[in-house]
Parts: sequence; C-alpha cells; structure tokens
Amino acid sequence: MPNVVLVIDMVRGFLEPGHNLYCGDESREIIPRVHGLLERERAAGSNILFISDHHDPNDLEFQVFPVH
Repeated sequence: MPNVVLVIDMVRGFLEPGHNLYCGDESREIIPRVHGLLERERAAGSNILFISDHHDPNDLEFQVFPVH
C-alpha cells in the first residue's frame, strides 16, 4: 500500500513576499525541503495531496485576517 503525503496550506499567500499573509523570509526555507520530500515520495509511488482552505467573500475570518 502506498504512502500518502499531505501538503497543507503551502500557498503563495504564505510563502511569497508581497502577499497579504506572507510569513516572512524564514518561511521560505521550507520550500526546498518539501520539494525534496515530494520528489522522493513520488519516486516511491506515494500519493500526494495538496490541501488549502477556501472562504466565502463574507467569511467571518476576514474580521481577523485580510482577504485571501
């Protein structure tokens, strides 16, 4: 049975400068590590799932966080 790798909330809004939820330069250090993990897991036949959230335009979360 293959492994399953979940990649959660690895999105530009958190990881690219200029986006409204950017987590800072240190957050970018995870990118090559995750990339390497995904290459190894793909080669091993693992299933890869990318997960991110979605909000309705009037979501109450936008009272705390910027629209994203």
